[in-house]
Amino acid sequence: MFLRRGHVSSWARGISVVTVAFLMLIAPGLAQAQGPGTWEEYSDNPIIDPAEEDAYYPSVLYDSSPTPFGGHGEASSFKMWHDNGLQYRVSDDGLSWTKMGDMDDGTITGLPAAQVRHPLVEYYAAGFVGRNDGDNPSAATMYYRLWFWHLGQNLYSVAAMHYAESPDGKAWHNVQPLQNGTVPIITGTWPDWNRGSYGPCDVLFFPGASNSGTDWTFWMYYDGTTGGDEAIGLGFSADGVTWTGYDPGGDGHADAVMNGTYVSGDWDYNYLSRATIWREGPGDYRMWYSAGIDTMNHGLGYATSSDGLSWTRDPNNPIFHKDDTAYPGYPWRQNRSYTPMVLRAGNLWFMWYSGENGGGKCIGVAYASAGLPEQLIEIQKSVHPTQIAVGGETLFTVTVTNASVDTADDVVVTDDIDAGLEIVDVQTSKGSISRSGQLVTVDVGAMAPDETVVIKIRVLALEAGQIENVAVVTTPRVVADARVTLNVVHVPASEDEFVPEAGSLLLMGGGLLAMAGYAVERSQKH
Repeated sequence: MFLRRGHVSSWARGISVVTVAFLMLIAPGLAQAQGPGTWEEYSDNPIIDPAEEDAYYPSVLYDSSPTPFGGHGEASSFKMWHDNGLQYRVSDDGLSWTKMGDMDDGTITGLPAAQVRHPLVEYYAAGFVGRNDGDNPSAATMYYRLWFWHLGQNLYSVAAMHYAESPDGKAWHNVQPLQNGTVPIITGTWPDWNRGSYGPCDVLFFPGASNSGTDWTFWMYYDGTTGGDEAIGLGFSADGVTWTGYDPGGDGHADAVMNGTYVSGDWDYNYLSRATIWREGPGDYRMWYSAGIDTMNHGLGYATSSDGLSWTRDPNNPIFHKDDTAYPGYPWRQNRSYTPMVLRAGNLWFMWYSGENGGGKCIGVAYASAGLPEQLIEIQKSVHPTQIAVGGETLFTVTVTNASVDTADDVVVTDDIDAGLEIVDVQTSKGSISRSGQLVTVDVGAMAPDETVVIKIRVLALEAGQIENVAVVTTPRVVADARVTLNVVHVPASEDEFVPEAGSLLLMGGGLLAMAGYAVERSQKH
């Protein structure tokens, strides 16, 4: 999976450039918020203010590679799309933003005029073939997907949410409404929690999924509303357009994964909406969400989950709230504090969020220390067949998978083949192969999240014995190994025969028979 809103292909660059620059900028007058971790609110908030026009509902991506986003669109480390309408900005530090696109002036194209609200944009580094359907169809290679609330559609229809694709984040194609799958994500029926929707919250990407059960290529967390209360639901999709709702009860009705506490006095009593969902690793999902009483814009909360399905609120919530008074420049969000957009950049969490004080909607930023995420590089090794005779061949297969959510750099796989085996051939699906005696080294390089590399080593057995073989994978942060055992046996003595040497005599049927030849022990293999 390309790490949406947090792909870091070089930790050193991400930490040294982004973190240091950001800390130098925010050092004066930090504002500290108590909550899950310690969030520091930038003292010069808002960073995008309404002097120009309303700005809210930020959707941000980050890529610290030398050519950010593969050169697909502007080569800036940070990219932001936001309401009002749809605007597009870029930044090198996450603080100072330059507008590069706006639907109003025609620099963003292909989308329904004045109808795009609450945008969510994701980037896919490998690219994908355009659907070539919907409005402004195209089969060109695309790198960005957009989900949004369509202001002109019936709120109580799944068509309230729309989809589009783009090669560069500005020219959009294949624009079309979402569709309900087997279990509707939007019902249109009162008083269902998902009668209608104000748009997407977040989308996670799982390439190679089976597209069954809860194992789907796309997971979309989305806003569901009765027309009053709001909650967060979850849908699954193979293509990003047709969605089936999360239905743990199997009754054909989707269930919300996060809703209000409905406990009198709680700050998030009956409205939950726009959220970021971050998969830090297997069994580690995190959510930052908007919530309030009779509206979803009072504050920002935090929740955790082991599976992305069942969530637990943090007891220190809220992180920020509109009634906060202890922060420099606080009045910018004294009427509204909501729509958190969170990503990891190096060893910092960044949070962009919306605020409003009666003078217009605007966007601010906060940060928290993140440390380095756990990096999980999995290695497996198999041998087939597991038993051979001397002179026979077998195949070692080494499979390495980046099971973490970030790119793994400088991946190297080594396999020291036993001296009792002769290396016949080595192949790899990625990287360069080198050999030094019996040591096979594969320099894989960088591995994207969820990427798998397969290495095959064919050997010939020279001598009998039980041979244990170990393959090792290393990165600057991980060392892991996998081992297998191969049994090499002597040639079986089946159907042996003896042919005498020249001049030998054999007694056959009571007589002598002289035979020319030589002694041979021959066995037939099965």
